[in-house]
Amino acid sequence: MTQATATDASKGTKRRPSDLRLLLLAAVLISLLSVPIVGLMFTPLAPGAGAATPGIMIAGLSILNLGIRRGLILSAVAVVAIGISPLGVLFPALGVMILLVAGGLAGVAAFRGYASPVIQVAIFIGLTMIDPQALTAAQVSHGVKVSTGYLLTLIGINAISAAWAALCVIALRKKLPTIPRTPLSAEGSIVYGASLGLLLGAVGAVALTWFPYTLSGWVILTICVIARPMYPGESVVRGLRRRAEHRAAGTLGGVIIAAGVAAVIHSANALVLLGLAFLVGAVGRLAAGAPYWQFVILLTPAMVFMSQSGTHIERVGLVRLGCSLIGIVLAVGALEFNRKFTFPWIARVRQAEDASAISAQ
Repeated sequence: MTQATATDASKGTKRRPSDLRLLLLAAVLISLLSVPIVGLMFTPLAPGAGAATPGIMIAGLSILNLGIRRGLILSAVAVVAIGISPLGVLFPALGVMILLVAGGLAGVAAFRGYASPVIQVAIFIGLTMIDPQALTAAQVSHGVKVSTGYLLTLIGINAISAAWAALCVIALRKKLPTIPRTPLSAEGSIVYGASLGLLLGAVGAVALTWFPYTLSGWVILTICVIARPMYPGESVVRGLRRRAEHRAAGTLGGVIIAAGVAAVIHSANALVLLGLAFLVGAVGRLAAGAPYWQFVILLTPAMVFMSQSGTHIERVGLVRLGCSLIGIVLAVGALEFNRKFTFPWIARVRQAEDASAISAQ
């Protein structure tokens, strides 16, 4: 009894330093990765500093999940895909097709075991397509006009930020945790890819038709985060519901925090830097295995502060909350549909095929 207690106590004393090291590692990594964002703040492209975020995140995730060579290839493809995605506001049908394909490719990636970076690409495609970010002060004042110059600038920002992130992650790769590959079954991958593609396409069609140049792309973000690759079974349903509850509670708490901070601090650049600090905390909690709501409650202020370059905080926070709730309803609805109809149908087809094979023998 005494030995077990001592062992438990020693484990308890080790857990705290481990969490602290994870937080420090996250702080160092995000500080390094944020150099392109901070650098853009001192250029004429300061309003578009947040536009460097997709390239940074995609490159980091891709290399940690796929390795250097494949990670760089996916990063290059993602930079171009995200860079041209604003064409969706000019040609909604094209935008819907891109989102459908992105969802389908996420299913293929899930089958091969590297869904995480591809899902992140789909998220940034949706966000950038529906609400192209202003890159200059003139675009902030007069609105974004999607042109060849705008697309090339966006691709350039993401290419530079992705290259920088790739260098940082490759240099620190031995000290960073890798993202394990967990392949999904062929049937599960098909159902997941089809479900995600249809959800993203439907949301994209509505957003690009009636709500272009708004933050409605956050519905896509929530769907992608909540509707992870779906397996049959009650435990997964309960897990997703719990994740949805944590998402809603964390988002509400994060919006309240963001509004409180914005009431005191009015500098846009200061809020963006605070967003990076919140992001450090969020990544640290995620790496430490903390409850999901703790990650979300820190991530939400980061997204609110960084998505509009530190402006319109109250409106952005409320829109994020509303979009999160809509996305949760759609994601849970899709899972329930698959649980009640799709997977039982697959099971019946499999049983019929097995019965036919036995009778043929």
